[in-house]
Amino acid sequence: RESKKIALQVIPNTKKPTLQNFVVSTTKKGALVFSDEALSYDGLNEKGFRHEHVRHKEKKFVIGMAHTNGIESFWSHIKKGYEAIYHWMSEEQLHRYIAEFQGRYNAREEDTIDQMEEVVKKMKGKRLKYADLIEDGFWANSYCEARKLVAGTA
Repeated sequence: RESKKIALQVIPNTKKPTLQNFVVSTTKKGALVFSDEALSYDGLNEKGFRHEHVRHKEKKFVIGMAHTNGIESFWSHIKKGYEAIYHWMSEEQLHRYIAEFQGRYNAREEDTIDQMEEVVKKMKGKRLKYADLIEDGFWANSYCEARKLVAGTA
């Protein structure tokens, strides 16, 4: 909340070690972490975080300061981007799409010219060839498989 930034990473599963390792590696100790009631988040207090959660199953969407409205709004932007812009995203390239949405979100309060200057600075010395994009079965994923990935049903 203080930084107004988001950290994203494609992860292989939502098991407790995977989610908690992500939180530990991307969040300052002592930070207030809000989540839903997923058991994978249990134990974050013992890892040095102040963890509070909502209980969607009980229709308790806000408990004190705890809510997940911000992250749910962010995920809706990714889903809309998928449906309206990309139409499908391959699993091999999913990290690139996620990085794009993360970058846009984290730069949202900057002026457009400042955002553009930052993008150009990061491009210096980098080259992405089409052949690199299509290797390792980039086109092998069908539209339906990619749609399942984004919808979270894969």
